[in-house]
Amino acid sequence: MATIVANITPLHTAESVTGAVGNKPVLDNEIFKQGSNSIGFTVTQNKVSGLSFASVDLTGEHVRLWYTSTTFPNMDIKANGGLRFYIKGGGTTAYWNIAGKDTYFGGWLNIVVDVDSTPDSGSFTKTAVTEHYYIRNTPKEELIEYLNNGQKPKVKQKCSNELVRRGIEIVWKDKEPDS
Repeated sequence: MATIVANITPLHTAESVTGAVGNKPVLDNEIFKQGSNSIGFTVTQNKVSGLSFASVDLTGEHVRLWYTSTTFPNMDIKANGGLRFYIKGGGTTAYWNIAGKDTYFGGWLNIVVDVDSTPDSGSFTKTAVTEHYYIRNTPKEELIEYLNNGQKPKVKQKCSNELVRRGIEIVWKDKEPDS
């Protein structure tokens, strides 16, 4: 006979938008899978949405979350990073490709990431994790547009990091004066 022990530590309960990072996070008490709410985001040019929390050691752990989307036909295929999950720790970031429009067709998706597994790209310090996100592949043109015209430095840095991750070299030039 096996003894099963639930060793679950919530990183975020989705009972408030505190720590929610993304475009217009809202608490939704009509569409949720567990608890009383979910956190929804408006997906526009900034398609990075997620949660931040106090530093935690995730060595030997799995991170689980529920995900659903009504805009999944707009994401890229899985191989190109359509729906990606990323964890930031120690100033570096690791990415896992979760799904894409070729593998996800809507409905609730129970995402489980073994943080000891090899990420699809990047790396992170498991003992100092402060953020985890799921991000949808944003077209290169939108990332460049936000770099040029966006207002939030943190989002600009994320756009820059994403372009570099894809192997795109960024060459900065001075703006030409308007005639």
